[in-house]
Amino acid sequence: MVTLVQPTATDFEIGPLSKTTIAAGESATLPVSLKTGLAPGDYNETIAITGNGTAAASVQVLFTVKAIPDNGIGYQPPQENNW
Repeated sequence: MVTLVQPTATDFEIGPLSKTTIAAGESATLPVSLKTGLAPGDYNETIAITGNGTAAASVQVLFTVKAIPDNGIGYQPPQENNW
């Protein structure tokens, strides 16, 4: 049995591992998403999952955040009616 260590990341939110202890041949999953509020650009990170002993795995994650196009209209908040 291998006890897994919950990974962390700089620009990504990593949810909990589906299992924290696995046997040979078993697998575990974890959700990964971009953190909110990141500026437009490419975000590339290696997420390492380690365990006790020599057990380890890694996954390369790449996301691109695109800027919202400026269509010249802009946002106009709704006006209150003061009648």
